Amino acid sequence: MIKAFLIAACLMLMTAAGAHAQALPGCTLPFILHNNTIADADQVMADLNALSGCINQGIDVRNFGAKGDGSTDDTAAILSCISAPSHHCFLSPGVYVVDSLNLPAYSILDGPAVQGEFLGVQPHRAAILRKPHSVVNVGVLTCTSCKSITIRNIAIDGNAANEIVASPSISIVTYSDIHILDVMAYGADGDGIYLKTSNDAAINTKSDLTNVTANFNALNGVEVDGNSFSLLLDSVTASHNGLNGAIFDLKCCAVPTAGMYLHTTVRGGDFSYNGVQGLWFSGWVKSWIGGQPVFGPGPLPADDTLILGVRAMGNGAYGVGYQGSNGTISDNVAGNNNQTVGFAAGFAGPCVSCTWNNNTSFQNGAGGFGLDVGTSIGAHVLGGYYWGNTVGVNIGASSGSDIKNATVSGNASIQVNVAGAEESGDGYGIEGFTSGLEIQNSRIACPGDGLYGILQNNGGQFVDITNNYIQNCGPLFAISATFDSGRVRGNTVVPIGAATVGDVDYSVNAISNNLFIPIGADVIAIHGASSFNFIGTNEQAGVASGVSAVQVTNGGAGYTLGTAIATFTGCVTPPTGNVIVDRGGKITGYQFATFGVTCSGTTVAFSGGGSGATGVVYGRPNSGGFTKEITLIVGGDGTLGVQNTGNISLATSPIVAAGPASTLKLMWGFNSFFYEIARTLH
Repeated sequence: MIKAFLIAACLMLMTAAGAHAQALPGCTLPFILHNNTIADADQVMADLNALSGCINQGIDVRNFGAKGDGSTDDTAAILSCISAPSHHCFLSPGVYVVDSLNLPAYSILDGPAVQGEFLGVQPHRAAILRKPHSVVNVGVLTCTSCKSITIRNIAIDGNAANEIVASPSISIVTYSDIHILDVMAYGADGDGIYLKTSNDAAINTKSDLTNVTANFNALNGVEVDGNSFSLLLDSVTASHNGLNGAIFDLKCCAVPTAGMYLHTTVRGGDFSYNGVQGLWFSGWVKSWIGGQPVFGPGPLPADDTLILGVRAMGNGAYGVGYQGSNGTISDNVAGNNNQTVGFAAGFAGPCVSCTWNNNTSFQNGAGGFGLDVGTSIGAHVLGGYYWGNTVGVNIGASSGSDIKNATVSGNASIQVNVAGAEESGDGYGIEGFTSGLEIQNSRIACPGDGLYGILQNNGGQFVDITNNYIQNCGPLFAISATFDSGRVRGNTVVPIGAATVGDVDYSVNAISNNLFIPIGADVIAIHGASSFNFIGTNEQAGVASGVSAVQVTNGGAGYTLGTAIATFTGCVTPPTGNVIVDRGGKITGYQFATFGVTCSGTTVAFSGGGSGATGVVYGRPNSGGFTKEITLIVGGDGTLGVQNTGNISLATSPIVAAGPASTLKLMWGFNSFFYEIARTLH
């Protein structure tokens, strides 16, 4: 019975190979055909293990006349093999010239396993070379309305230098259960691998790209279009491509659809040195105008995505971008991106309910960001290290977001930037307003005095800046905020190497002339010899008696960027700045150049071609005629002098509070300062 079964199996494989078959291709078994029978059935039994491997390997295309010599057109021979009943073809080492192969359902195209990643012809590699001057543009390997296809252990050279019509190396359209394993797709005048319209969700299957290299293609290394479901990119290298390493695309000018790309996992891999993006999930587009996107929180194509442990270096614009919902972007590295555009980032949103966890982003070009969270809703930056950029972390016009336990240091201009109004790289607006933002338990270090640690501008509500350690930024720039409501608590702000005193909100060391206190801070530690002519808050120095923010409540329609105007009433000297308009003609925000002088009950009206826009104006931060107590703690290493020529005169000569934990309390109201001195020596 067993012998009969094995003989039948061998005959089936040989019959599938057709008249060309003289032995089981790719196998070492000494099966000799005599009138369609096997001469030695006992040998079949003896070589059972080898037979199993032979069945798994497939039929060698050379048995159908393929040469694999790098010059003969092997298209017809390989098509004959893949069309045989088994649909399982084996390409032994060689270079097979192919015009285009249409792979049927349930087919397997296999080559010998080769260790390591390399390009070009190798003695033990099966390679497919696109036929020179081909006029076919559907793909070297292609499949339409296909399922259950495996491409494995093959290198595909798109032969861009000899192409007449651009074509991807692999094009899979309307698919399910597709597996591309240990494949190289390089040198195409189009994409390396193009996937469009998955049916995996409908039949409960999954597709994957595993150990794939897609380098040196004219367009994208990997492009995913239309939709995908539970797609896995595992250890994919997509580098040195003309556009993007890997992109989940949103093409002009289709209306965005929520959930186009569901349950994607990108695990490991390298997406570096591409012309535009390294790894990019497109989104945050509401509509299209004149072929260009209108940015904003419209339907989000990507949802429930994992991006884990990837590398993105040296790309022209962004390293890794996720503009979807419910994403986890964790333990990735991005550096030296933003090579060509001047405003891009190592990592970028915006996104909804996403987590940026323990990522490292560094030296992302002049004008570049380590992480540009943008106008996200519910974005969570947890841990991570952002250094050597122009701006470390930008989290502009976001709601319900936070930065916790991050290290942001050595960035050339601003460590953490919080913008109450946001615009895109091309200047068009993105709607949103800072609300419910938390910056907590992070370590922030400027590369020198006079640079911003945390800069929160153009207003915001319910902002919480708590328990951060801020070094070397200078007292005026360590925390500068103009939020309308919120708090600053427990932050330690000191020059490098300075000691701290007690449980304080803010610390300064050996400064003179003016003491500017961050908004919301109550307890200030003084180190070294400090002497002040003026004591006030940062918002007093910046906003002063002006206004702090404009929140757009209705963007209206028909406005034009550059011509829209905001007119303020209720100020002796009105504020100045720029009205931000999106590409669709909707006002999204206002960016202040000056905050105005002596403003009370201020309102705003918009004009300049459009209609219907309205906004709310917020006054001086935390103002309202209340009194507030400030405690200055002077440690054993500090002295405090308040000069009688300044805004505060406490005595006819400078007051010096010395000794361990001496306390000076100052109380002030809205328009004037009140003081009370309590000196406690321990």
